[in-house]
Amino acid sequence: RPPPVARRRRRGSPIGRALVSKTVANTLNIEVPPTGFGMENFMAGAFATGWFSIVGTATFAVAGPPVLFMLPFWAAGAIVAKQAIVDPTASVSISIGRYGWSVEQKVAGLVIRSKDGSTDDLRGAGAEVVAYINGVPQTALKLYDRSGAVSLGASLSPEECEELAEEINRYLDELDEEGTDEQSREVK
Repeated sequence: RPPPVARRRRRGSPIGRALVSKTVANTLNIEVPPTGFGMENFMAGAFATGWFSIVGTATFAVAGPPVLFMLPFWAAGAIVAKQAIVDPTASVSISIGRYGWSVEQKVAGLVIRSKDGSTDDLRGAGAEVVAYINGVPQTALKLYDRSGAVSLGASLSPEECEELAEEINRYLDELDEEGTDEQSREVK
């Protein structure tokens, strides 16, 4: 009979696609690469194209005050087009160190949003349900600092959002413990 196998310590997120690492300087880095294009993106793009052709034709046919009636239809098409074209190329980078943190969101390699601040102001992370699509919860990973919440626009599963929030909160707890240890040594 073979000897029992010891449980291995988990490294990084066991589910999903996020890459979690720590540098030599004890900085937590989380990279969420783009999802890439798949059949669902192709189908959504085809739907958006058809949608815009119908809505565009109807808009130009009614010219005048009824055009305002068509705005919600243009918005719905824009959301589908964004999900088909923009979302698959979006990536997120999170870096949290002893003294500072930063979040950077990119679409097709171009920075579209970034935020940074002092780690002392960072309160934690959480996974929040932001919408339900066909009964399926859509979650967002959020960082909380003194000025409010920073929502990370990556498309992650609810499980991966929870896992990453726990990883960030564990890391912040470690930093708090290190700070407490340093303060107690200074007092002695």
